[in-house]
Amino acid sequence: TCPVSCAVYTEKGTLAVNSRQAAVLAARAMADQPAWMAFAATYGLLHDYGKIWCHEEDEFCELPKHLLADEVRYEMLLPALAGLKQASPEAGKVMESLISGSWRIDGLEISHRIGLVVQGIIEKQTKAYMSGAPRGYPGWDPVIVK
Repeated sequence: TCPVSCAVYTEKGTLAVNSRQAAVLAARAMADQPAWMAFAATYGLLHDYGKIWCHEEDEFCELPKHLLADEVRYEMLLPALAGLKQASPEAGKVMESLISGSWRIDGLEISHRIGLVVQGIIEKQTKAYMSGAPRGYPGWDPVIVK
């Protein structure tokens, strides 16, 4: 279901570190649209939330074949999305687009731009990991490691 990206998260804490880095970098990328920065940071932080259920007792295990990590993320965050939609319908629409993955096709400019930014960050993180870039030292940033 997620062989390359889940392989990145075999070390304890790596999913959290990479998600935090994606959040910071996504927010920075939206600096020209300050109103979008919170959406970008939130999606960057939650983009791999579904992969939490890829791990049991510190061991990688496959998700059920019929589910992808993105679908698990969406299902697990539905209650939070419902609350957000009730509090702010516009913000709820943007976050649902991002969390559900529909940003790829729904035509919502803000979520599409943020989705592309986070996708680019993820690709750079994975490339850095796959190239054997050193990890774990303070300030390690997979986006700038060549």
